[in-house]
Amino acid sequence: MPDETRQYGESWKKRFALLDQLVEANKWYPDRQAMKEAPSGELWRVNFNILAFLFTVIYYYSKGMWAKASLMLTVYLLLNIVPVADKVSPFALGAVCMGLANIDYWHKERRGERMWPIFPPWFGSVQFAVLGPIVSCLLLLIALSGVPIIGGGAPDRGDGDTVEAALNAAPWAVPAERMKAGSEHRVRSPSD
Repeated sequence: MPDETRQYGESWKKRFALLDQLVEANKWYPDRQAMKEAPSGELWRVNFNILAFLFTVIYYYSKGMWAKASLMLTVYLLLNIVPVADKVSPFALGAVCMGLANIDYWHKERRGERMWPIFPPWFGSVQFAVLGPIVSCLLLLIALSGVPIIGGGAPDRGDGDTVEAALNAAPWAVPAERMKAGSEHRVRSPSD
């Protein structure tokens, strides 16, 4: 539940006062109409947190929002298994944290919320907070090691699984027969 005795800094007092006006009693996010009527210079207090962008889940852990941080870390690690998503996911995680950190902290402090309401309650449990990132980290390590999780053996690289076959397939490679010939192979000069 909310801690009524806690002292907040001046910037958090302003954010909380603005969110108290914008968020209705049974809603999770500020009302669109109320956001349109709010002064535009004040909306950045709700929608922007540079520290959350830079430190992502560390910021969430430091503010006591460990259940949400563990869920984001779990999803982040699982996304890194997918080859394309691993290049985008750090920026996406930063953007999500930047946009949600202030309102998540408000929900934690004012309403005692541990996890987002769209998720089942067990996502906010200590067991998930510990096991979720550990299991996803293990899956990521298995995926990066090349050990097949589901299905057959290792992927086929083409004409054999040897280093020699891979080197001979390279466009700049000198065929092995010519390398063995030794004296018959000479490098051409530009004047030839």
